[in-house]
Amino acid sequence: MSYTLGLALSVAHCALAYQERGGAPQPLFLPDLSAPDGCIPTALYVAPDGTLHAGQAALPFAGDRRFFERIPALLWAQPEPAPRLLDGTAWDVRKVGAAFTSAIFTALPFPLTQLERVMVSAPPFESAHIATRYVRWLHEALTALGIPETRLYLMSELDAAALSGGVWSAEAPVFFVQADSPDSFLATFAYLSASKSLSTRLDHVLCEGVPFASLMTQRVTAQSLQDALADCLAYAAEQALYPSDLIYLALTDSADLSVPVPAEQAWAARGALAAGVRALAEGLLRTPPYLQNSYGLRYQAADGAYAYIELAPSGTPFPSALRTVRLAAAYDDQPMLEFVIGMFDPEAKGQITLNAADSRLSYTLEPSELGAIALNEFAPPLRITLPQPVRAAEPCLEATFRLDAQRQLRLTATDMRTGALLADDTVITTLY
Repeated sequence: MSYTLGLALSVAHCALAYQERGGAPQPLFLPDLSAPDGCIPTALYVAPDGTLHAGQAALPFAGDRRFFERIPALLWAQPEPAPRLLDGTAWDVRKVGAAFTSAIFTALPFPLTQLERVMVSAPPFESAHIATRYVRWLHEALTALGIPETRLYLMSELDAAALSGGVWSAEAPVFFVQADSPDSFLATFAYLSASKSLSTRLDHVLCEGVPFASLMTQRVTAQSLQDALADCLAYAAEQALYPSDLIYLALTDSADLSVPVPAEQAWAARGALAAGVRALAEGLLRTPPYLQNSYGLRYQAADGAYAYIELAPSGTPFPSALRTVRLAAAYDDQPMLEFVIGMFDPEAKGQITLNAADSRLSYTLEPSELGAIALNEFAPPLRITLPQPVRAAEPCLEATFRLDAQRQLRLTATDMRTGALLADDTVITTLY
């Protein structure tokens, strides 16, 4: 028996859903950890005797210096919070995050060995550096529990929200309004019309005088919603995307605020979606049959800086044949070539555009300018030894890449000078 687990990791709460192979997604309630509404507070209490209380069980200790809350926010806070010394042990954000994750996974009603996939939501990151820290922490925390890296998949919260609402189409533009704090929200474009070529990212918008929690209530009027989104829509208009072009308005509450759909729409959106953290958990289990992000191979440019060759754009189906590239050494007599795969940072404003001619969601990227998250840099990455001395910038290896049905990126590599096969359908890493 095998399961897929969806973990929607929001700021103040998280939620779980699971799916037995061939079955339907179901919410998961964990005794002691889950609140009555099914959500798990992202809180941890370290007792003087070393006992750990997580989730709902930690809340009675709120205010104590041994109490940690809003744990995901701690993981990407800048600057990183200072460790707390408890009973001679330094509790830094990684240790707190790992302990909270361990409490959740050890409370699951089935053995971890039966987990076929673990789908975890990824919030909109402010930078590739923060995203890298988040991904590395997830890998470390789950590897410590005996869950291989190949079973971990990340999905954008926005993707999960759309999937939970039954929306997944490159022809269905969605305007997402996402709670960032009680006083601000994040607005993001996603699933752009194939006839458009736009940035996928909007800046954070602060609603001065209109807190998000007050905005998204039953008392909201069409006019107040229109006023609150005016700045976002003005930016959209600059990009030639108007309210009449948008099909869905999605309201997500990643800060765990109540976001009932307004009775009236202030614009010409044809439908509205509302997704809380529990809906996101279920949406994580509805993975589309193609990549949600774009990936590339890292190389060292002439100026010594790292850049990326795009291998698999967003929207690539799996399994799928990718591309063949000829690789050269960065310097004379380089002993080996290293294959580090990067996920292009979707938060890099203005660096991602939609390919209008493609029916799937596919992007054109500028690898020399684009931030990227290295997926397998610390794995360690695949390395291929070069059997003969090489000269810098002289092509020496022909590399053919493909994506298998399990999203594994595979490599077949041939020495261009001797014809020797140096890698035969070798797995490099798993793409999310």
